[in-house]
Amino acid sequence: MRKANKIAPEVKDGIHLNIGCGAKLWEGFVNIDFPSNWSKLKPDVECDVRELPFPDEYADSAYAIHVFEHFFRWESDDVLVEWKRVLKPGGQLIIEDVSIETFENPLGRIFRRFFNHPYKTMYKREEFFSYLEKEGWHIATRKIFHPLGFEYFIVIAA
Repeated sequence: MRKANKIAPEVKDGIHLNIGCGAKLWEGFVNIDFPSNWSKLKPDVECDVRELPFPDEYADSAYAIHVFEHFFRWESDDVLVEWKRVLKPGGQLIIEDVSIETFENPLGRIFRRFFNHPYKTMYKREEFFSYLEKEGWHIATRKIFHPLGFEYFIVIAA
């Protein structure tokens, strides 16, 4: 598994959601984001990603790349319930986010100060993995990346 980017991951046939896609409009995916999102690119579906306009058990997988950090903790439980609702039984949720550990090093502190990215909630990687398990998700894969001194985690859960 490699760190996600603008290139769509390889997936099998089925319905795959790219939640909070921003500028990552992936071919073969249903790209979803807020209307008038920061990227100025029009996704396939414009909606609040906390309330997806799909029927129950609709998708085989859902990717949320650098999205979860934009929810307040008090929203997080409902977001996970909603995303699970649209997944078929056995469907996978793939989340990539920056770990709060990133900002414990000098480069991370500079980044946060100068770029003032709108993080609402950040987790330590192990805290996030535990949180998902507490919410009833089975974690199939967890991976940590350290590009340029930043710490990212990817988790695949079902």
